[in-house]
This record gives sequence, structure tokens and C-alpha cells, in this order.
Amino acid sequence: MAAAGKEYIVFASKALSLDRSKMSYSVLVYCSDHACSIKLTNIKYEYNVAYQREPERYTAEEWITDKHALYKGKLNRISGKFRRKTIDFAEELFADAEKKMGGNTEGAKPVVLPLVNEERPVVVDKSESALSVSGKPANVSFVSEGFTQLEEGKVSSTLQRMMQESDLRIQISGNNIDDSDIIWKGLGTMFGKDVAYVSVGKGSAFLKEDKAGEVFALRFSTKPFSQDSVWMVVECAKQGETPDGNRQTIIAEILRIWIK
Repeated sequence: MAAAGKEYIVFASKALSLDRSKMSYSVLVYCSDHACSIKLTNIKYEYNVAYQREPERYTAEEWITDKHALYKGKLNRISGKFRRKTIDFAEELFADAEKKMGGNTEGAKPVVLPLVNEERPVVVDKSESALSVSGKPANVSFVSEGFTQLEEGKVSSTLQRMMQESDLRIQISGNNIDDSDIIWKGLGTMFGKDVAYVSVGKGSAFLKEDKAGEVFALRFSTKPFSQDSVWMVVECAKQGETPDGNRQTIIAEILRIWIK
């Protein structure tokens, strides 16, 4: 037997705000020899974002697997919440089905989604370079003398217009990658955190080298780009990515903003 469903998974609910995503899924039920097994599959999400009218669309395979939702043993702030809520939903669905079918829930195994690789052990890195719970790494900086840190939430409309009109480069911590195939898509908020959205080519060096949670910098320069003309640096931690035609849109939590 097969069935399809839609559900809202809620991340945060407050008096004046509601963070949630629509989730669609398929349920497959296999019955034989007085036994029944249930599979939850084809999971997709629709999440409304601030930078465009249409919602972002993700599949579970590209959004909540170990590769995309974990970094150094910790759940990423954004995709990790999708993973946590999806597994909670699956636990409730299977427990309810077992109860209605008269099954015995004692000693039942925890839910393991087929799309999540639970067989690979996760090693937690407790070194100083590991990402902290707040998402702000230690001892990482992309700026030189002459820059001043901008207060969070103080990016004025004038500065945002200047960012849109600037040449942009992306730089990864710890290597010499300086990718120019990047398009600025704007600022926004997700789960109460300031985020940046950029579009990169699928063949870019950044996509090949960067991992979820790793720190990188967006360097804004007056045109044409030169290191001496960089006037703003936005330090970010990658939280996820989503297809954008022949490109990928990167979603990154903003850690610090520097201005000259």
C-alpha cells in the first residue's frame, strides 16, 4: 500500500512570529506473513524565505543527510533543524501506526531514515578550531588593519545598495581559493539568525572545497575588483545550499561584518 501526505513541521512558534516548513512525503506499507513494515520516503520541503517571493524547495537527500546537516559531529543550525524535526515526525508516525496495528512497542528500535547514513560514526572535534555552539569560530579572521566591525543588524539600505553594486569574491579559510564566479543575492533571516544568500556556479572551486559549517568570507570591492579596493568583508559559516538552475544558492549564517 502507498499513501502521500503533507505536514507542517514547526521550528519555533512565538506570539508575533512562526518558523515552519511544509513537508510532503510518501508512506509505503509492506505486509506479508503476519508482519508489516512501513517506509517513509520521497520527503520534500517548502520553506518561505525573505529574499524571494517563491519558497525555497529542498529534498531530504540534499538537505538533512550527514553530508549536509552535520559538521564536526554537530548539527548545522539550519539544515540540522530540518533533520531533527523530520526524525521526530517519523518517530511519531511509526509509533502511531504500530499502536493502531496492535504491535508491541516495548524494545522497539529507534527510527533510522533510509536517507540518513547512520552507519558512519561521527567523531566530535573538540579542538579550538571547531565551531562553537553559537556558530562563531575561534581564531579565524579575513581582515587586515583599517577595518571596523559593524554591529549586528546595522547594515543600512545604503550599504546594501553599495553591496549590490560592488564586485564580489569569496574566500575560504585556510586555503588560497578566491572564487569570482559568485552573484550576490542579498541578506535575510532564518531561525532568528542573520544570513547571506549568494549564487555560485556548480563547477566553482568553492563548492568543491567548502563543507557545511566551514567559515568563509565575502569580499566586496568597488569595480573592478582589487584587494586594495575591498571596503567590506562578511565572515560567514555555510549552513546549506539549494539548486538554482545551473547554479547553487548558498545559505550562510553571518558571523561578523567588517567595513573600511
